[in-house]
Amino acid sequence: MRVLFVSKNIPVPGRAGNPIILELAQQLRKHYSIKVDILFPKEWVPWGVHFVEKYRHLWKLRPWQNRDSTIFPLSYYRLPTNSQAFRLLDLMEVKLPYDLEDRKYDLIHAHYLLPDTLISNRLSKKLKTPVVSTIRGSDWKLLQKVPNHSHTMKIAKQQLQNSNKLLVFNEPMKQFIYSAFGYEANLVPHGIDSSLLMIEQQKGRKDIDVLVVASAIKLKRLDWVIRAFKDHSTPEMSLFLVGGGPELESLKNLAKGYNNIHFTGKVSRSKVFDYMRRSKIFALPSTRETFGMVYLEAAAKRNVIIASDNTGIKGVFKSGEEALFINSYEDFSKTLGKMLYDPEKQLIFSKNAYFRATKLTWETITKQYYNHYLSLIKNNIRKMEFNNNKN
Repeated sequence: MRVLFVSKNIPVPGRAGNPIILELAQQLRKHYSIKVDILFPKEWVPWGVHFVEKYRHLWKLRPWQNRDSTIFPLSYYRLPTNSQAFRLLDLMEVKLPYDLEDRKYDLIHAHYLLPDTLISNRLSKKLKTPVVSTIRGSDWKLLQKVPNHSHTMKIAKQQLQNSNKLLVFNEPMKQFIYSAFGYEANLVPHGIDSSLLMIEQQKGRKDIDVLVVASAIKLKRLDWVIRAFKDHSTPEMSLFLVGGGPELESLKNLAKGYNNIHFTGKVSRSKVFDYMRRSKIFALPSTRETFGMVYLEAAAKRNVIIASDNTGIKGVFKSGEEALFINSYEDFSKTLGKMLYDPEKQLIFSKNAYFRATKLTWETITKQYYNHYLSLIKNNIRKMEFNNNKN
C-alpha cells in the first residue's frame, strides 16, 4: 500500500513545528509496512516579503528529510484575507512534484481541510485515488471567522462533500462537523508509544503531588494551578511546573513564599517522563487544547488527569471515570483540593487513566488508520472494476 500525505502541519527547516504527522507516517511504516510520501503545501512568497520572519523559512524551500520521511514542497498562492484565501488555489492546476510523478498511490490522506483537502481532491481526479481528510482545530477556527457566503466557506463545503472519508481526533470537532455541515466523521485520536506505559505501580516513587508540563503562556492558565495549590496544600505537598515561557516570571512571583512550589524550566523529554512517573496528579486547565498529547503521556505514567471541559481528550477519556473535567476556576480549585486529600480516589482515577492510555498506543491507532485506508481502497477498486465492466 502506498499513501500520499498532504499536510501543512510539518516542522520546516529553520522553524519548529508539531511532528505528529511525521510520527504517524513513521508508525504506519513500522506496523504495516505502508509506503508514505509527504507533500507540504507551501505558500508562495514574493521577493521582498521573504525577509519577514513569518515567511523566511519558506523562501526557496527544497525537499528535506525528517524522521525517515522526505517532504516535498508544493507551492500555492494564498491571498491575505481569510474569506478569499484560497481563491487562486481553487483556480490553479495542481501537479505532483517531479520526483513523485511516476508513483502510483492507493490513497491520499489530507491532514487539514484547507488547503490540504482541496489539493488532495484535485490530485485525486488525476490519480483516481480516494481521499481521506482529517479536520483539525485550525480548520474549525478559520470557518468560524469567515461569512457563510464567502469563497472559503464555499470551497470548504465542497471539499467535505468530495472527500471519501472524514476523520477527527477529538469529540468536539466531530460534533462541530455534524452540527455545521451534517457530515459524520470518524474519531481517531493520537497515539503514544507502548514503551511509555508504566506497567507496574512503583511503590514509594510518587513523591510529586501535582505536576504541570506546559509552556508558560496565558491560555495554559498555570496561575490557576498555583492559586489552587496554595489554597489547599500542606507544606509537605509539592507542585512542580515544567516548562518555560513569557509568563514564567509572573508565575514565580505568584508562588513567592511557597518553598513547595518548584519551577524546573524547560527540560529534556526523558526528564519530563521522569517527573510524570513520580507525580500523582497531572493538572492542566488550559483554555483550549485541540487534543493534548501531554495528558495521554501523563496517563501512561499513572497520573490522575484534571483538564478543562473543552479539552480535546474529553470524549476520548471518560468524564468522571478516566479524567476529571472542569469549566471554571472554582470548579478546578474544588476538584484539585478534594483529590489532594483522597488517596483512594487518586488510585482509582490513576488506574482508569492508565487503562485508557493502554487503548491508545500506536499499535491500536495505526490499526484504525489501516482499516479506514483498506476499506476505502477496496471500495475504490470495486468502483473501478464496475465502471470498466460497464464500459
